[in-house]
Amino acid sequence: MSLIQIARRLFRIRGAFHKARVLDWLGENATIQLYREVGSARIKDLFDLPSELLTGQLAAIAEKKIEQQSKNQANPLLIATMAATAEKSENLSSESNVEAQVNAIVAIQRNLDQFQISTSFHWRRCLMLSSILLSMTIFVIGLPFLQTASFMSGLVDPVLTRSEWARNFALLFTAALLTGLFAGFLGSIARDLVAIIEKLRR
Repeated sequence: MSLIQIARRLFRIRGAFHKARVLDWLGENATIQLYREVGSARIKDLFDLPSELLTGQLAAIAEKKIEQQSKNQANPLLIATMAATAEKSENLSSESNVEAQVNAIVAIQRNLDQFQISTSFHWRRCLMLSSILLSMTIFVIGLPFLQTASFMSGLVDPVLTRSEWARNFALLFTAALLTGLFAGFLGSIARDLVAIIEKLRR
């Protein structure tokens, strides 16, 4: 998990994940408008935020766009997509239609809450799967160096019968899988502890 956290901080992996999630939710045209609203220099930093902070920023952008729409200053495409209904956003150009604006804000907040829950769940699942797969890979690669897997040479030994080769492979795969699952479990606990420590430092 520590290797994954280092890679995430160096290569903006979470930013790429959030970018794909936002694009899948808003679509290409609305996402382009979001880029224009945030600015090309800040959009990468926005996507690299934690899911809850990203959702808060999107909510603030939506409120700003609604205020601009009430003054006929903005394209309603982004708001229509975030509210998941075009009818509410079409009436936002009227300053007197306060009810339409309130309905749009409620719809956007509901969709943002759903987006945050779904994105956080998928992000944690991706981290755990990556931790398990990486742990399994390190386990298999590290066995020859530690000289603790004498049965590994049997996997390429042509003298072995098919059943013996399958048994050796099953033992290796089972050991790697159990190690990966255990490492993924400990990794999730370690990640939560690090998050708690970071919050206490603030």
